[in-house]
Amino acid sequence: MANLTCLEHTKKTADASQSRADAAPSVSIKNAADVRLAADVADVLQNTGHRQVCRVRVTVSNGVVVLRGVVSRYYVKQLAQAAVLRLKAVEVLRNEIAVIQ
Repeated sequence: MANLTCLEHTKKTADASQSRADAAPSVSIKNAADVRLAADVADVLQNTGHRQVCRVRVTVSNGVVVLRGVVSRYYVKQLAQAAVLRLKAVEVLRNEIAVIQ
């Protein structure tokens, strides 16, 4: 199962590029496709430019993408969903984002 937020993905990407030469993988990846998909979803959410969308948590397990978090408007929830669904690799999406005004 892969689990990332936009900010975690951005930090991990920056950290990885800085220390790629001397860092060895410390985590056993059960499903590399899920990890790749979670990273792609985090990138898409980050590229929306909305702060609330970037706080959405992404979980991918066996190809099923789950979005979780809290936003203030239904529009923002739909924006996150629409952005993720543009990825061709996403076949199943569960949008569990809560709208609290």
